[in-house]
Amino acid sequence: MRSLRYATPVPVLVLAATGIASASGNHAATTKQVAASFSTTPQRLVTKTCTGADGSYTVTDGTYTGTVSGTLTGGATDTLKIHAKSIVNQTTGDGTTVGHFRIKNGVSPVADGSLIAVNSGSGSLNGFLFAHVPAGPPPPPPAARLLANFTGTLSAGGIAGKIGGNGTMTNTAVEQSGSCPPHPRPLHLGPHPHPH
Repeated sequence: MRSLRYATPVPVLVLAATGIASASGNHAATTKQVAASFSTTPQRLVTKTCTGADGSYTVTDGTYTGTVSGTLTGGATDTLKIHAKSIVNQTTGDGTTVGHFRIKNGVSPVADGSLIAVNSGSGSLNGFLFAHVPAGPPPPPPAARLLANFTGTLSAGGIAGKIGGNGTMTNTAVEQSGSCPPHPRPLHLGPHPHPH
């Protein structure tokens, strides 16, 4: 069986959104701090269990949608979509969450990228976002990169939390190895079951 290893350090830096100089060299580099609050509910949620070397695990694969607002979105309330998979030890609450997120203002993209987090305790998340921020309409500002600490909670009700300066970062880290069987026993199906 193929083995997966996760080593997930959680940075303790302040959130920064970094504008990178364009290829043409017409824009100077710029960096600014941004922050936001977000809340989502599950639209598709599949949760299974498996037995690991150190106890039982809950494996959750879900798609979540909701809203995000703050200086990251320019004060607007934008839409947020997250697809994430979590592998969490049922006894300790320790584990990992990895996935993808997308922020839009109407049909216009705001940020599109990946997330990685440490799970600890009773559903706490402490992690990092890395995303592409597209250029604006003409005359365009340069495209930017978003590098962001975030804190939050993961539960059957969804994922909610703070990005950047709004959150309280806990310096946690875990190492996770191995994998669950390819067809673990289903434990729960959310509001929109996804056949597999």
